[in-house]
Amino acid sequence: PTHYHMQMTHDERFALVFNFTPAQSVSVIDMDAMAFVGEVSLPGCALIYPMSDRSFASMCGDGTFHVVTLDDDGNQASTAKSAKIWDSDNDPLMEKAAFHDGMGFWPSFDGELVSVDMTGDVPTVESRWSFVDGIEGGWLPGGLSVLAAASNGDIYIMMPPEGGDGTHKFPGFEIWVLNPAAKEIKRRMEMTTPVLSIALTRDDAMLVGTTVEMNIDVYDAATGELQRTLSDFGQETPFLLHGAY
Repeated sequence: PTHYHMQMTHDERFALVFNFTPAQSVSVIDMDAMAFVGEVSLPGCALIYPMSDRSFASMCGDGTFHVVTLDDDGNQASTAKSAKIWDSDNDPLMEKAAFHDGMGFWPSFDGELVSVDMTGDVPTVESRWSFVDGIEGGWLPGGLSVLAAASNGDIYIMMPPEGGDGTHKFPGFEIWVLNPAAKEIKRRMEMTTPVLSIALTRDDAMLVGTTVEMNIDVYDAATGELQRTLSDFGQETPFLLHGAY
């Protein structure tokens, strides 16, 4: 599960759906007419990260972003390609991301947070920061929905200990609160039960997490104190959480 298989353009005129059939493409749906517009080809690139106006970026295997801009009818108007942003062989970025004030934040598998400006014609790197350097325990990002952005720009990220090859889907035993601008860890929140996905409420007051027991734990986002556990979902499995924006 990922948030970026389906997204809306910023003006909410078009819905974008990523296809993998196995060809990679994006279906465009006109939400006013409730009609299928067409399909945009994305060879070697995947997922949908909205940019300004009616543009979106996709992550490509060569370490770049492919940008597509739609016209007023939802058809492809132009494409562009970013410079190489990550090394797909040595330290690739996770496909998970969080967004705040025109910036996108991607964690790497080795614990680097890459801040990417998404307001231009193509994504550009603003900064890189290894937030695990010098910290004992082998902590690395992991989980299904790994990070969330607060309204003040803080990034909440799930961290399993003793990370390594193949641990990127392990549940988070802690949530770290990062300040990307200052490049500092503001605090570390220990989870009562390890979590697979996280989201923040609209007012940033609560952090919710899907636990390995398929319950939802609700934490005070400022103090890290567990407030309550939501359970009894029947046969439903709340793998992916969606914050209200």
